[in-house]
Amino acid sequence: MFDKKKETKDYFNNNTEFWSSLFKDSIYGTTTQRVRIVANKLRNQIDQSKSDKLEQNFKHLDFGCGTGELASISANMGSNVVAIDIAPAMVDATISSIKQEFINNTKVFQGDVSDLDKIEDSSVDAFSALGLIEYLTLDELETFLHHVQRLLSKNGRAYIGSRNRLFNIFTENEFTDIEKIIGEYDKLFEEYLAISIWINENTLIQSLNDKTKIKPFLNWKYPDTLPKTSAVSVSQRIQYSLCDMSSRLMNKGLKLSDINAVRFHPTKPSLLQKTSDVDLIDKINMIIDEHGITKWAIPHSSSYILEISKE
Repeated sequence: MFDKKKETKDYFNNNTEFWSSLFKDSIYGTTTQRVRIVANKLRNQIDQSKSDKLEQNFKHLDFGCGTGELASISANMGSNVVAIDIAPAMVDATISSIKQEFINNTKVFQGDVSDLDKIEDSSVDAFSALGLIEYLTLDELETFLHHVQRLLSKNGRAYIGSRNRLFNIFTENEFTDIEKIIGEYDKLFEEYLAISIWINENTLIQSLNDKTKIKPFLNWKYPDTLPKTSAVSVSQRIQYSLCDMSSRLMNKGLKLSDINAVRFHPTKPSLLQKTSDVDLIDKINMIIDEHGITKWAIPHSSSYILEISKE
């Protein structure tokens, strides 16, 4: 029987050095862009807490911390950080990074979704999980979102990264073929049209928090496996559309506050291949990062970051 948790743990345990190198070698890769986006949001949160004279109590839970880049940045900004990862080698890498920077306000643990039970209710001001939910089963995702709602403080924010299922419309590759095979391509395209209208009307967040508006785009089928897009060898990495994720959040007493595009690509699928002009794509993503408001880029981005609060 397929054990997704074990496969994920084994993969990241054996490829820690590769993931650490991404932050050194790829300035505008998906992983580094996610960290940069959330670091800026954390900075705003921490600045606000300082103005409220609460900075010494600001707690950040980085779940699926990887090699510790975001945890280190957050700690250096003054957060009390708890970093958790499923892979022992990732935990060791985070501890090593923290020691090198002489950070003393961070605790690092090995754990998975089941270990979130150990954390006190309403105790977290910032909850980040940037490259995590694609490795959870659907049941684990429900448990995970329950804990996000339970753990967030009254004014807390969660930052969750997801692979963007809408992007499958434009890749015109195996991902597109799979959507057609399982019969979800037409619904995906209809959601894309709705998302585009909401973006143009500047009502995207409001619409995604409206159960009536997102109702036509629920109850998705998910493929058992997806094609390989990178060095990641975990066979089942789930993608979510925006309406799908928003519905799951509302069902757990959460709501969207903001969305950021991650890793924008030109539409032409040839630019996603090895012969693509990587420098051009990086320049586009640099502009997106500097612009800040990136909702316009969501349909053509391979990932997104959801900023989430309690209802």
